[in-house]
Amino acid sequence: MCHTGPPPDVRRPPKPRPRTRTCTEEEAFDLLRRLSQETNVKLRDVCARLLTDLAGRSPRPRPPLRPRP
Repeated sequence: MCHTGPPPDVRRPPKPRPRTRTCTEEEAFDLLRRLSQETNVKLRDVCARLLTDLAGRSPRPRPPLRPRP
């Protein structure tokens, strides 16, 4: 018999699930905007922090804009 993982009495407790909220796109944007205003942090930085928390890594930087010919 093959055993995978620690015995049941030694297992780690499950990670708490983040709170979820169902809302429209407009309501979600309003929440992010309000958080940005209340914390005095730019909206793009609030969003980047949220994405980092969700994905476990920072969002990739956007390439610089090229001038039009």
